[in-house]
Amino acid sequence: MTTTEKKQSNMQLLAPAGDWDALLAALAGGADAVYLGSKAFSARQYASNFDIERLKQAADLLHLHGKKIYVTVNTLISNSEMPEALELLGHIYNAGVDAVIIQDLGLIGLAQKHLPKLELHASTQMTVHNGAGALYLKKMGIKRVVLARELTKEEVQAIKRESGLEVEVFVHGALCVCYSGQCLMSSMIGGRSGNRGRCAQPCRLEYQLFRGKEEIKTKGNYLLSPKDLALAELIPDLHQAGVTSLKIEGRMKRPEYVYTVVKIYRQLLERYIESPAEYRIEPVEIRKLSETFNRGFTTGYFGGNRNREIISVSRPNNRGIFLGRIINLNQRGLITLRLDTDLALGDMVEVWVSQGGRASATIELLYDQSGNRLQSANPGETVAFKVEGKAYPGDRVFKIASARLQTETKQAVDPENPKLKIPCKAIISGSLSQPLELIFEDRAGNQGKAISSIFLQTARNRPLTTEVLREQLGRLGNTPFRLSEIINQLEDGLMLPLSELNELRRQAISSLTEKKLASYHGEKVDPNF
Repeated sequence: MTTTEKKQSNMQLLAPAGDWDALLAALAGGADAVYLGSKAFSARQYASNFDIERLKQAADLLHLHGKKIYVTVNTLISNSEMPEALELLGHIYNAGVDAVIIQDLGLIGLAQKHLPKLELHASTQMTVHNGAGALYLKKMGIKRVVLARELTKEEVQAIKRESGLEVEVFVHGALCVCYSGQCLMSSMIGGRSGNRGRCAQPCRLEYQLFRGKEEIKTKGNYLLSPKDLALAELIPDLHQAGVTSLKIEGRMKRPEYVYTVVKIYRQLLERYIESPAEYRIEPVEIRKLSETFNRGFTTGYFGGNRNREIISVSRPNNRGIFLGRIINLNQRGLITLRLDTDLALGDMVEVWVSQGGRASATIELLYDQSGNRLQSANPGETVAFKVEGKAYPGDRVFKIASARLQTETKQAVDPENPKLKIPCKAIISGSLSQPLELIFEDRAGNQGKAISSIFLQTARNRPLTTEVLREQLGRLGNTPFRLSEIINQLEDGLMLPLSELNELRRQAISSLTEKKLASYHGEKVDPNF
């Protein structure tokens, strides 16, 4: 089996994108597919999301890279909104997306009637949790079910076996205390419905526990706040259960979260395919997953957990990673601690204050024990820095944001990052008094061709050598491509005006782009049904 075949046989890695930078982060991290929301009828209305024009650009970019794009239209739709929702599906279809993730049964029926070629995936908010539910949706034309997050491995396996549908399972990110995001509590006490994309997150608030009128003491007050899901160690079990797609939660998360999590799961998937019997997750990978965002990790229901094992009662937000305990606090407000993990300028830290209040800081100045300024420090070193707010000896300190991860992500989403460019070779041919032919060819064999309108002439000063051709044809900075190889089949000593060569480059790249996207830019529909 070749490396390419191994990757094709692997489970799909599906990444979230709440904005354009997050989409680039997912692509650079190694996602096989990206899911995102439009400006309307998305279960994450507080994400930036994508208007139709930006959605088309996202679809083209992902398809040029051989990736898939799924769009969420996964809220409940009222009768009065149904024409608008159906029109949106028409625009999404015309954008050439691979599938729509949908919740409303009525909209599914209308989509099947008016857009029979549009692939539909059942949202996790449909809470598909058994074979009967999956089979019902299969009869409605659903191709994939995003299963409820409350299922065990055995239950996932049974649904796959009974239905034969593609199954998608959340493997990383936030969990909801209710059934797969259908939060009625948010509607009741917050006036914002999770089924309309506006969850108020009441599960992240403080509560008290009573039996009758008697208060029961608990270890913390966040009694409904689940830990974050992390199934990295259970990739073999997911594969054995027949899971088609591994879904990362996080359309409200920052690009550095998307990039880091996707990159690590990509590594883990390839490791598993290479050697299933020796699969492992390294401590450094767990640390990086924790560093980008965590409320404490759990393997959730899939891992066999129930009830209190899933809840993080001590705090509802990002814990980060443990830095150490405060040794002392001086009069200048500097705290001293021995590091349990690395720390650098630009990192953000938070103190779990033992006596009320809260203390935090962005590390702008960092000192060693002798008072010398540092750029960074390693585990085991003792350092000092200032925090805002009261803190006390013995308090625990956590790193909640990493400047290093931010820098890595900024580099990853840079348009000039090679991972965001598609390699292609240039093939140049021609002879004296004949036109020059330029072909750009990608690794899949797609070709874009252009022929000069001016004939090749004998060069007086600067002939078209391989070096000259590489310099001119390699100027692909504002395109999704990069020049990886030059094949120069020209006769020696010939020239062509560089302006003409530049125009050929533009034409050939445009032609290559059209060839690669032709299958996605097919039949269009009038969205005003």
